[in-house]
Amino acid sequence: MNNKQWIWIYARQVKGLLIFTTLLLVIEMMANISIIGIQKFIIDDVFVKRNFDLLVPLLAGLAGLAIIYNVIHLYAAMVRNRGQFKLQRVLVEDMIHYLHCIPVGIFRNQRTGKYVHNLTQDIDQASGLVAHQIPNGIMEISGALILSVIIGFASPILLLTILGVSVVYIALGKYFAPRMKKSGKEVAEKRTELLVMIEEGIASSREVIAYHRQDWEKNRFRSKFGMYFTKIMQQVQLNNQQALFSMSMLWGIRLIVLGYGGYMVIQENLSIGLFVVVFQFSSQLLTSYERVYNFLVGLAGQMAAVERVREVMDGEKDHEGTEMINTSIKSLSIDNVSFKYESESVPVLQGVHINIPIGKKVAFVGTSGGGKSTIAQLLIRFYEPDTGLIRVNEEPLSNIQRDDWSQRLSIVFQEPFLFPDTIRNNLSMGREVSEEHMKEICSKMQIHDFIESLPEGYDTQVGERGIQLSGGQRQRIALARALLVDSEILILDEATSALDLETERQVQRHLDDSRRNLTTIVIAHRLSTIIDADIIYVLDEGQVIEQGTHQELLTKGSIYPKLIRVQNNPVGV
Repeated sequence: MNNKQWIWIYARQVKGLLIFTTLLLVIEMMANISIIGIQKFIIDDVFVKRNFDLLVPLLAGLAGLAIIYNVIHLYAAMVRNRGQFKLQRVLVEDMIHYLHCIPVGIFRNQRTGKYVHNLTQDIDQASGLVAHQIPNGIMEISGALILSVIIGFASPILLLTILGVSVVYIALGKYFAPRMKKSGKEVAEKRTELLVMIEEGIASSREVIAYHRQDWEKNRFRSKFGMYFTKIMQQVQLNNQQALFSMSMLWGIRLIVLGYGGYMVIQENLSIGLFVVVFQFSSQLLTSYERVYNFLVGLAGQMAAVERVREVMDGEKDHEGTEMINTSIKSLSIDNVSFKYESESVPVLQGVHINIPIGKKVAFVGTSGGGKSTIAQLLIRFYEPDTGLIRVNEEPLSNIQRDDWSQRLSIVFQEPFLFPDTIRNNLSMGREVSEEHMKEICSKMQIHDFIESLPEGYDTQVGERGIQLSGGQRQRIALARALLVDSEILILDEATSALDLETERQVQRHLDDSRRNLTTIVIAHRLSTIIDADIIYVLDEGQVIEQGTHQELLTKGSIYPKLIRVQNNPVGV
């Protein structure tokens, strides 16, 4: 399937609007031609032949055509924009849906600004191609055919002359088209790089200020903007060169029409009224030829945006799975799993075997880089194991539908994401949650009193990424959000690392009470949070080195006691 076939699949969703828009534009074009054409009768029949009785009817007709033209022009623009926005919405929704299905590894290798550019500029161009460019192209082709017939009827020689000049124009267009396409692509690339840098510059403003690197950041912007400006000026230069040739030919045609048309009037082979109309039509015809050619050539450039959108949406997707979990989760195991990130040469996990007891509190501890968080990301299917299987109720996790699995599992990250919305909406995330239940959970997570102290309480805006809140406050809101879901499995990935010890104890106690008889997987660096875990797995260099309860590991373990000693006496060890 090529790009044209691909975009047509989406265009069919607004087919009715496209047909209606095209019809309106053709009527608009015919009304415009009629407005010019009626001048012939006013000049020849009213003023030359002195049939003054025709003046009022002709002027009334002219006024009527002008009203029709303006009304249709405005209405067509509205219908055209409606079609574009509808198509744009569908494309954006589908791309966002794809981004939710994309392997996380691809996100690691792409900058967020690239996807922002795809979702804004590329989709805008792709939808504009369907809703604007194609109907306009059909209108221009129809207009060129009608004007060619009219001018050919008045003077075949003039028509042939215009066609000859148009051939020269097309030849020049072929010369400029690849250069302008290349220039446009370079400008788009530099614009994307600049926008990405601006977005990242805003996001990193705290670090830039903290390290007093404002001048360095300013110089980076100047350098990137300088490269963008250079490409813009090259594009402007090409546009000016093309405009110079285009305007020269346009005025050349006008001079030819004036000269030859004037000669025909003198020879009485052409009426004055028809001469005036042909003069206007000739310029309009050449412009129509120019627009038709630009439309056909411009399709390639517009298709570049379609191709970029398609490259994303036709890209690799996560394995979906087809099986449903028809009962509660009875067993969860990791069988001989190995995994390596694409950007790394050494496996993060190597032949890991873990049996996670259902309804218990399970902890993963170990040195940094040991693979603890990777296990969490495999469990939530951000990644798939390179070898081995994760099994749920003895069924490979990869066979289970993602939606079914995600409804049974929640995770709280060390750096939770909060939407630029109210605390209430961040807690509910679109779910129906009673006020009483929300406040009860927030009280357990030691965040209710703080929320109530805010002027707008639960309706307080948290700012972008929750910037109005501290790290500990964001973590407690994220914990409350997870408890409101009350899923069968809850993964806590360093979820209380920003809390002070006393608050952490209170939160942990309520978590344990709320999650009694439910599976909770804790990934912890602060070992005081997992002392009461039913089983603790100690990982080192991608392997499970030892396992047991806190007391068992203190007695027979080797790495775990060392981790305890390091935390209790970090300077002395």
